[in-house]
Amino acid sequence: MRRCWTEQLVELVPCQCGELQRQQRWVDYCEAESGLTSAQRERQTWATWVHALNPGCTEAYWGAKRYTEGWLLLTGNAGLGKTHLLTALTVQLAQSGRNVRYLSAPSLYESLLTAVKEDNYAAAVKGLKDQAVFVLDDLGAERRTDFAQQIFHSILDHRYHNRLPTVIATNVPNVNQFPVRLASRLTDATLVMSIKMQGEDARPRI
Repeated sequence: MRRCWTEQLVELVPCQCGELQRQQRWVDYCEAESGLTSAQRERQTWATWVHALNPGCTEAYWGAKRYTEGWLLLTGNAGLGKTHLLTALTVQLAQSGRNVRYLSAPSLYESLLTAVKEDNYAAAVKGLKDQAVFVLDDLGAERRTDFAQQIFHSILDHRYHNRLPTVIATNVPNVNQFPVRLASRLTDATLVMSIKMQGEDARPRI
């Protein structure tokens, strides 16, 4: 075991440098695998959130910032900051050493279409089913096809039954507009914390 000197102690004490380096490498890995670009991580943070733009979104801000486990569902119109909150949360989880993956529903759909063509669809879906923490943005904005319905039901149903940490945002005003089985899971109050965001599109005011 490597040892190093400290200024406070004359005796040799075990050096934790290696463990700290391993921890940092893991955090770096989590950030790199989160699905976010460096621009997203820098722009959409807790510090850049402006509460005054939409006071009706404060509950969602604190719900996201305090999130640790279970399912969190944010609903509300476009431009209220759902993506901002999901991005900041993803970074927070990654920096705490959680293996988290962020995807928008449209990009997830397109990536799985590509996976079908490249013959690795099963592995791609399994990875998302078992992802330690899965953050899914813009649910309902993907193409409305039978294949899309099958994909999202398969992934979310698995995560629901296994109680895997999942965060979802959607512009769909009423989750009962989703297919019946998905709507049932999203309205399960024993697992899902559902927060409705209210206000006006913040983008023109930023």
